[in-house]
Amino acid sequence: MKTLKTLFAALAAALLSTGCFEKVNDRTEYLLKPLVQYTSGGLAEPLGEVVAYAFAADTAEWGVASYEDALAGIVTAKEDPAERIETPLATAAPCETEGMTDRIRMSLPAGSLMLLAVDTQHRLYAYTQQELVENLGTLYVSLVFKPWREGTAYQEKWSFYNPFYEPAPQLVCFVRAAAEAVEGGAAETIPSLKAYAFAADTTEWRIASYDDAVSGILTSKSDPGLTRDTPEFNAYESDEAGLYRFVADRSPLMLVVVDRTHKRYAYVKQEIDLTGESPTFGVLFRLWQQGWIVEENGWRIVNPEEEPEPAPEPAPEPASAAAAGATRPTASETLPAAVRPAENQRP
Repeated sequence: MKTLKTLFAALAAALLSTGCFEKVNDRTEYLLKPLVQYTSGGLAEPLGEVVAYAFAADTAEWGVASYEDALAGIVTAKEDPAERIETPLATAAPCETEGMTDRIRMSLPAGSLMLLAVDTQHRLYAYTQQELVENLGTLYVSLVFKPWREGTAYQEKWSFYNPFYEPAPQLVCFVRAAAEAVEGGAAETIPSLKAYAFAADTTEWRIASYDDAVSGILTSKSDPGLTRDTPEFNAYESDEAGLYRFVADRSPLMLVVVDRTHKRYAYVKQEIDLTGESPTFGVLFRLWQQGWIVEENGWRIVNPEEEPEPAPEPAPEPASAAAAGATRPTASETLPAAVRPAENQRP
């Protein structure tokens, strides 16, 4: 028996020495990246004016009574408003790690916690229930506030609240489009026309092709894989021929007009005063005009048939020329300057 005890003691010592009994870490470094999105489908931008708290509470039983309470880090029992937690378990601090200064951090214990974040710039707040397990280490989380959302509350993974929401005023807008067949000729009504508007900025979004214009699809200028396919505002033909009508409640607008008869399209950024007079936005497709892209009165008018062909890939250099440091001129470089293709940006 003494021999067995000695054997077990030796085995335990060996296990300890080889690290089989690891220390359990019940703390998680919670790194929150606050973002803001100003338009539906728009880019999410870093948001600096955010405070955050953690509570030993469950969102099924606890909520936030007001924006002022959210800002102060106070939660209230849903069944008894007199019962409050006024001392958070943790309060977020700026993250000073290089490359992560756009985040805020909290050191949190393992368990089920209620997390609360407050966007002090737009007076919004959101909370969620977060499960944290042992040995999690670091948890990276992004949170996007959306001031453009209608209503005082909406639900995603977090519950978002906008207690100061007021419905935006609405403004009736008109679009008048026409086509001019010859220079100086009469402006004629376009038989097949489509018009719509996105709550978007032309500095961030573009129309990638005629087919996308017809389908109502925008493409991000910074990320070609990011698209939007649901215009916020669609224009419908009014009683007057050639005049289209839509109702907007946001500004700025990216207004798109598609001439499906002559297969051209145009778009423009428009700032509107929602409390002002109804504006009429006019665009004239000059069918006689040459060129892929024409800019006129802020409009970017595109004729897809004039889009230049992509430049051919240069032929590989012979090994002897490459070794000698020689270069081969491209096809366009051998042309006279007056007929070289322009370096156009896609519309």
